[in-house]
Amino acid sequence: SVDAMPAILSSILRPNSPLITSVYASNRLPSLPARLDSMGYTTAFFHGAPNGSMGFDALVRQLGVRHYFGKTEYGDDRDFDGFWGIWDEHFLQYMVRELGKLREPFFATEFTLSSHDPYQVPQQYQRQLPKGKIPIQQAIAYTDLSLRKFFDTAKTQPWYQNTLFVLVADHSVRGEREEYKTSAGFFRIPILLFDPQGKLTGRMSQTVQQADLYPTLLDLVGDKRPMIAFGSSVFDAAKPRFAVNYLDGFYQLIEDGWLLQFDGEKVLGLYDLRTDPQQRHDLQGKPMTPEARMLLRLKAYLQSYAHRMRTDRLTDTRELD
Repeated sequence: SVDAMPAILSSILRPNSPLITSVYASNRLPSLPARLDSMGYTTAFFHGAPNGSMGFDALVRQLGVRHYFGKTEYGDDRDFDGFWGIWDEHFLQYMVRELGKLREPFFATEFTLSSHDPYQVPQQYQRQLPKGKIPIQQAIAYTDLSLRKFFDTAKTQPWYQNTLFVLVADHSVRGEREEYKTSAGFFRIPILLFDPQGKLTGRMSQTVQQADLYPTLLDLVGDKRPMIAFGSSVFDAAKPRFAVNYLDGFYQLIEDGWLLQFDGEKVLGLYDLRTDPQQRHDLQGKPMTPEARMLLRLKAYLQSYAHRMRTDRLTDTRELD
């Protein structure tokens, strides 16, 4: 979970260990909230856990977020789940109330918590919500219910029609279906952009990653200033669509239906996910594959990332002019 916020709000990859606890934690970071703040947006972060949990309050301050709302600000321990923080249902309603107090336009981020281990739901819903086949599924049903109530309340607010809602998971889980039990499936998460006015429609059939949200949202608000991002706007047809993951000592590049695995020195595997979704047939070294192109892209990506991280140049856009 601690890797999600830098990926979403700063478009940067996990540097082997979580950024928040790494030697690079004090680096200057690209910041979606700071960019929007410079355009007149009020910025806020909501997280129903005890203040200080997972270092989120320190991270968002580093990113220039102006207002933080946590368990302390919520101020009512009767809605504490006994483990993580305030139940999603109650904290999301609190968020709606607080959003109405912010000067518009605003950019707010909410990190829900009830769908995390140990996957509890409030007692009154334990028989009402479906349990599913794995423990997380009832907790997801509860978060779904909480989001439904959030939107029911948000629809009554004057800012609703002018707000873009972005729904994205912080990370995946090992689901019950076979497609989620591979190294590619392990990173599959939902990313949804919901526009109440209906101007944004359709579904991306290409690869999208968390790091794409930073440039995508700046694209949507018309920010054309140079930026350093390790993703690209999903609306920029000229940019390649790919995702980079880190798993158990190796990196993965997913692009155009192919998956390349690389440990920093050698290729570990190459799979055609369109014909081999279970990744049973390693095609590295075979002719007529995109191995060379993908390896070059992944090496360039990692080299640029490592150089900028080590020299604290993640915000230095001078060479992009």
